[in-house]
Amino acid sequence: MDIWSPRLAGAKFLELFAGSGAVGIEAVSRGASGLMLLDVDPQAVLQLHETIRSLGLPDVQVETARLPEDLLGRLLHLRREFDLIFADPPYAFDRYAELLQAMAGWLSPAGSLAVEHECREVPPDSCGDLRKVDERKYGDSCLSFYQLESRSQDCRK
Repeated sequence: MDIWSPRLAGAKFLELFAGSGAVGIEAVSRGASGLMLLDVDPQAVLQLHETIRSLGLPDVQVETARLPEDLLGRLLHLRREFDLIFADPPYAFDRYAELLQAMAGWLSPAGSLAVEHECREVPPDSCGDLRKVDERKYGDSCLSFYQLESRSQDCRK
């Protein structure tokens, strides 16, 4: 979270595979102004609703979602642009390309997305309009950071 500290104030934040929602809730505590939490486990989603209610957090949306499918399907009506997206897929996740393609449509033009993964399970360096811009190692875990590639309209020889 520290790497995004300068960007948190007023940021719209999306956490995928949210589990306890700790990352997103910390983002709100550090100034993010909107939060959406998505998880596939209905029990986790119930617990997230209770946690959000008990903390009295405004502007937090919690949804049950199969990822990445629901980002491109059932949840499209909820789609909006997020400044920061964090995804922590489960162990042995093997659908990084699909996940990145789905997340690209939810990321604001100047936004950043981070995918946590085992260092030996490396997501692609690029996928569609997303390009990996950084990677950080923390023990056996890595964070890969992506941004949308800016498309220059000027022509140069």
